[in-house]
Amino acid sequence: MRMPKSLTALPALVLMVAIATACDDSDAGTSTGPARDLVVEFSDWNGWEPDHQPTVAQLQLKGGVGEQVRVEVMGGIDIEVVEVDGDEITIETSEEMAPQGDSGGVNLNELTDTFVVTPGSPAVFATATLDGGYDFEVRVDDGADRSIPAPGATH
Repeated sequence: MRMPKSLTALPALVLMVAIATACDDSDAGTSTGPARDLVVEFSDWNGWEPDHQPTVAQLQLKGGVGEQVRVEVMGGIDIEVVEVDGDEITIETSEEMAPQGDSGGVNLNELTDTFVVTPGSPAVFATATLDGGYDFEVRVDDGADRSIPAPGATH
């Protein structure tokens, strides 16, 4: 007996659905700890004005996976919480940044977009520029911070 063509296509359709479901990463990012809010502090700097006084601003970032904030500097830089594992909160930036170096400056040779924040150990990084840019510090909000408004910031 010959099967209708519509039934012969059914196993292929079932297989494609199974593969698509297995490849679904819509739940990317994990959380295994309580959400802790973060403080994103940023300030401008430049290398050609010796008496430059930086403008400092702060934003709040909710600590849950998928939460993000946009810092409206240099065309906009997004910071997103991608994982919470106990006390470790992993964040990603929309641009590669220069992490703090061992000697206190920034490391322009090892740019990254992923940083880990823990209580008492903030993520410190800067835009990957030589003549002027922004310094960032992302830390767990311990409740002691006073909000410093950031013009044009969006959550």
